[in-house]
Amino acid sequence: MRFERGITFYEMVVTLFIMGIFLACGLPAWKTFTERSHDQIMQNQLLQAIQFAQHESNSKSMPVVLCRSKKQGECTNELAHHLLIFMNKNKDGILQSKEQLLAVISLNTAGYFEWRSYPYYRSYLLFYPLQRIENHNDNATIWYCRGKSQSPGWSITLSKTGRTRINYPDKDGQVTDAHGVPLFCHTS
Repeated sequence: MRFERGITFYEMVVTLFIMGIFLACGLPAWKTFTERSHDQIMQNQLLQAIQFAQHESNSKSMPVVLCRSKKQGECTNELAHHLLIFMNKNKDGILQSKEQLLAVISLNTAGYFEWRSYPYYRSYLLFYPLQRIENHNDNATIWYCRGKSQSPGWSITLSKTGRTRINYPDKDGQVTDAHGVPLFCHTS
Protein backbone atom coordinates (compact mmCIF):
# COMPACT_ATOMS: atom_id res chain seq x y z
CA MET A 1 0.00 0.00 0.00
CA ARG A 2 1.40 3.36 -1.03
CA PHE A 3 0.61 6.64 0.80
CA GLU A 4 0.59 10.00 -0.96
CA ARG A 5 1.95 12.95 0.97
CA GLY A 6 -0.18 16.08 0.76
CA ILE A 7 -3.40 17.58 1.98
CA THR A 8 -6.92 16.90 0.91
CA PHE A 9 -9.33 19.49 -0.35
CA TYR A 10 -11.31 19.34 2.91
CA GLU A 11 -8.22 19.92 5.03
CA MET A 12 -7.36 22.98 2.92
CA VAL A 13 -10.90 24.39 3.21
CA VAL A 14 -10.94 23.91 7.00
CA THR A 15 -7.51 25.56 7.30
CA LEU A 16 -8.59 28.55 5.19
CA PHE A 17 -11.82 28.83 7.19
CA ILE A 18 -9.91 28.93 10.49
CA MET A 19 -7.44 31.48 9.09
CA GLY A 20 -10.39 33.62 7.95
CA ILE A 21 -11.85 33.60 11.46
CA PHE A 22 -8.50 34.68 12.95
CA LEU A 23 -8.16 37.42 10.33
CA ALA A 24 -11.69 38.71 10.95
CA CYS A 25 -10.99 38.86 14.69
CA GLY A 26 -7.65 40.61 14.20
CA LEU A 27 -8.64 43.34 11.73
CA PRO A 28 -10.42 45.64 14.24
CA ALA A 29 -7.46 45.39 16.61
CA TRP A 30 -5.08 46.19 13.74
CA LYS A 31 -7.14 49.24 12.78
CA THR A 32 -7.08 50.50 16.38
CA PHE A 33 -3.33 49.89 16.55
CA THR A 34 -2.64 51.86 13.36
CA GLU A 35 -4.94 54.75 14.45
CA ARG A 36 -3.11 55.00 17.78
CA SER A 37 0.24 54.92 15.99
CA HIS A 38 -0.82 57.79 13.69
CA ASP A 39 -2.19 59.71 16.69
CA GLN A 40 1.13 59.31 18.51
CA ILE A 41 3.12 60.43 15.46
CA MET A 42 0.97 63.55 15.07
CA GLN A 43 1.19 64.30 18.78
CA ASN A 44 4.99 64.04 18.70
CA GLN A 45 5.20 66.24 15.59
CA LEU A 46 3.09 68.94 17.22
CA LEU A 47 4.95 68.83 20.54
CA GLN A 48 8.29 69.04 18.71
CA ALA A 49 7.02 71.99 16.64
CA ILE A 50 5.92 73.83 19.81
CA GLN A 51 9.24 73.12 21.54
CA PHE A 52 11.18 74.21 18.45
CA ALA A 53 9.22 77.48 18.21
CA GLN A 54 9.79 78.18 21.91
CA HIS A 55 13.48 77.40 21.63
CA GLU A 56 14.00 79.57 18.55
CA SER A 57 12.15 82.48 20.15
CA ASN A 58 14.36 82.26 23.24
CA SER A 59 17.64 81.71 21.41
CA LYS A 60 17.10 84.51 18.87
CA SER A 61 15.24 86.87 21.28
CA MET A 62 12.50 87.43 18.70
CA PRO A 63 8.81 86.51 18.45
CA VAL A 64 8.18 83.26 16.57
CA VAL A 65 4.94 82.13 14.94
CA LEU A 66 3.58 78.61 14.61
CA CYS A 67 0.64 78.29 12.22
CA ARG A 68 -1.25 75.97 9.86
CA SER A 69 -0.56 76.46 6.18
CA LYS A 70 -1.90 75.26 2.85
CA LYS A 71 0.89 76.98 0.94
CA GLN A 72 4.42 77.49 2.14
CA GLY A 73 4.70 81.03 3.47
CA GLU A 74 1.04 81.74 4.28
CA CYS A 75 -0.84 81.08 7.49
CA THR A 76 -4.46 80.01 7.18
CA ASN A 77 -7.42 79.51 9.46
CA GLU A 78 -8.64 76.66 7.27
CA LEU A 79 -7.84 72.97 7.59
CA ALA A 80 -4.30 72.42 6.36
CA HIS A 81 -1.69 69.68 6.22
CA HIS A 82 1.41 71.81 6.91
CA LEU A 83 2.78 73.71 9.89
CA LEU A 84 4.93 76.82 9.45
CA ILE A 85 7.39 78.16 12.00
CA PHE A 86 8.94 81.56 11.30
CA MET A 87 10.45 84.64 12.94
CA ASN A 88 7.80 87.34 13.14
CA LYS A 89 9.15 90.76 14.13
CA ASN A 90 5.81 92.46 13.35
CA LYS A 91 3.87 89.95 15.49
CA ASP A 92 1.14 89.79 12.83
CA GLY A 93 1.33 86.14 11.72
CA ILE A 94 2.38 87.10 8.19
CA LEU A 95 5.70 85.90 6.82
CA GLN A 96 7.36 88.97 5.32
CA SER A 97 10.22 88.77 2.82
CA LYS A 98 12.72 89.98 5.45
CA GLU A 99 11.62 87.42 8.06
CA GLN A 100 13.23 84.02 8.39
CA LEU A 101 11.26 80.85 7.69
CA LEU A 102 12.52 78.36 10.27
CA ALA A 103 10.60 75.19 9.37
CA VAL A 104 7.84 73.75 7.23
CA ILE A 105 6.42 70.54 8.67
CA SER A 106 4.36 68.35 6.35
CA LEU A 107 1.76 66.29 8.13
CA ASN A 108 1.61 63.04 6.18
CA THR A 109 -1.66 61.73 7.49
CA ALA A 110 -5.37 61.77 6.78
CA GLY A 111 -5.92 63.81 9.95
CA TYR A 112 -5.59 67.52 10.64
CA PHE A 113 -5.21 70.00 13.50
CA GLU A 114 -7.81 72.43 14.71
CA TRP A 115 -7.03 75.08 17.28
CA ARG A 116 -8.01 78.20 19.02
CA SER A 117 -5.72 80.60 20.76
CA TYR A 118 -6.87 83.04 23.36
CA PRO A 119 -7.26 85.74 24.46
CA TYR A 120 -6.65 87.01 20.91
CA TYR A 121 -8.34 84.29 18.78
CA ARG A 122 -5.70 84.33 16.07
CA SER A 123 -5.08 81.71 13.40
CA TYR A 124 -1.50 81.39 14.63
CA LEU A 125 0.37 80.94 17.89
CA LEU A 126 2.86 83.61 18.90
CA PHE A 127 5.83 82.74 21.11
CA TYR A 128 7.83 85.45 22.86
CA PRO A 129 11.33 85.18 24.29
CA LEU A 130 11.56 84.50 28.02
CA GLN A 131 13.46 87.73 28.69
CA ARG A 132 10.49 89.91 27.73
CA ILE A 133 8.22 89.65 30.74
CA GLU A 134 5.71 92.24 29.54
CA ASN A 135 4.69 89.98 26.65
CA HIS A 136 3.00 86.68 27.25
CA ASN A 137 2.67 83.72 24.94
CA ASP A 138 -0.75 82.73 23.72
CA ASN A 139 -2.87 80.23 25.58
CA ALA A 140 -4.12 77.65 23.13
CA THR A 141 -5.98 74.41 22.70
CA ILE A 142 -4.96 72.32 19.71
CA TRP A 143 -6.79 69.11 18.87
CA TYR A 144 -6.19 66.37 16.35
CA CYS A 145 -9.03 65.16 14.14
CA ARG A 146 -8.84 61.84 12.32
CA GLY A 147 -10.16 62.16 8.80
CA LYS A 148 -13.94 62.54 8.89
CA SER A 149 -14.35 61.78 12.58
CA GLN A 150 -16.54 64.16 14.61
CA SER A 151 -14.54 63.75 17.80
CA PRO A 152 -10.81 64.41 18.23
CA GLY A 153 -8.28 61.74 19.11
CA TRP A 154 -6.55 64.00 21.67
CA SER A 155 -5.81 67.64 22.42
CA ILE A 156 -2.92 69.69 23.73
CA THR A 157 -3.47 72.68 25.99
CA LEU A 158 -0.70 75.27 25.88
CA SER A 159 -0.40 77.67 28.83
CA LYS A 160 0.98 81.22 28.79
CA THR A 161 4.18 79.92 30.36
CA GLY A 162 4.63 77.49 27.48
CA ARG A 163 3.73 74.32 29.34
CA THR A 164 1.83 71.69 27.43
CA ARG A 165 -0.77 69.28 28.75
CA ILE A 166 -2.09 66.37 26.70
CA ASN A 167 -5.78 65.54 27.04
CA TYR A 168 -7.13 62.15 25.98
CA PRO A 169 -10.76 61.09 25.52
CA ASP A 170 -12.66 60.53 28.77
CA LYS A 171 -14.79 57.47 29.53
CA ASP A 172 -17.52 58.86 27.21
CA GLY A 173 -15.05 59.33 24.36
CA GLN A 174 -15.06 63.15 24.64
CA VAL A 175 -11.95 65.31 24.54
CA THR A 176 -12.42 68.58 26.41
CA ASP A 177 -10.57 71.87 26.63
CA ALA A 178 -9.15 73.40 29.84
CA HIS A 179 -12.65 74.52 30.88
CA GLY A 180 -14.30 71.14 30.35
CA VAL A 181 -16.03 72.15 27.10
CA PRO A 182 -16.14 69.26 24.56
CA LEU A 183 -14.10 69.76 21.40
CA PHE A 184 -15.48 68.82 18.00
CA CYS A 185 -13.99 68.34 14.56
CA HIS A 186 -15.37 70.28 11.61
CA THR A 187 -15.73 67.85 8.74
CA SER A 188 -16.15 70.29 5.88
